[in-house]
Amino acid sequence: MTKVSFSSQGLILSYSLQAHDLILNGSLTTARSFQNDPTLGHFFEALYIHTAPMWRQEGPHYDYAFVIMDPELEGMCGMDTACVLCFFSFKAGSIFYPCAIMRWFDHLGEAPDELTRMWMVHPSFTSNHQCNLAVIHIDTIFHAAHLIPIYGQDCVLQEILPCHSYDTFYGFYVNKFADHHTFEIVY
Repeated sequence: MTKVSFSSQGLILSYSLQAHDLILNGSLTTARSFQNDPTLGHFFEALYIHTAPMWRQEGPHYDYAFVIMDPELEGMCGMDTACVLCFFSFKAGSIFYPCAIMRWFDHLGEAPDELTRMWMVHPSFTSNHQCNLAVIHIDTIFHAAHLIPIYGQDCVLQEILPCHSYDTFYGFYVNKFADHHTFEIVY
């Protein structure tokens, strides 16, 4: 039997699960409603977020996402950025919990960078220098995120594969130009 604990809006819930109650998933697909122009009405866009320990035999591939932390605040002030390490779900009693394991990123500063107009983030660590991880309900995932490394002055070594870039660099720009929806929500 496995003991699983996760927090949701400040409450800690613990369940003892049998192995057959736990299901691992490699991706999340959801539809979001967007309205850019009131005269055009609403339209839906599919959102795909993937996690793969081995992608095309080249290395791991983990997508990034914006997670709603405070729905009362707008833009990045109400969201955090995180790497999605795993999707899983479990059933406790008659309740089904779709969850994700996230690696958090902290904001660098209280506003976007003045030069690029993009927010900057860096990996978050606990007080004992461990990656800051959490289990969250997937309903708090708002949209996929794209991060661009803050390269600095030195040349990037050719040996650095894309799958290792998030472990190589210390800071990242939150790419608000990834798509028009991201441009509207990352301010």
